[in-house]
Amino acid sequence: MKQLSDELKLALECSSPYVVKCYGAFYKSGTLHIILEYMDVGSIDTLIKKVKNLNEPVMALLLY
Repeated sequence: MKQLSDELKLALECSSPYVVKCYGAFYKSGTLHIILEYMDVGSIDTLIKKVKNLNEPVMALLLY
C-alpha cells in the first residue's frame, strides 16, 4: 500500500505537458478511483488492442 500511495503522490505532483494530469483519487466501496485528465482520442492501450500489431516506427510517431 505504501508503494501505491507514493506513486499516487508523485502523479498528483507531476506537472508536464507530456503526462496525463492526475486531479485526485478516492476510495469508494473498496475500490480506488483515480481522476485523470480527459483524453478525447483514447489511449495507446486501446489502439494496440484494436490494431494488434504496431511496429516500432508507427509507435514512435504516435508517442511523439
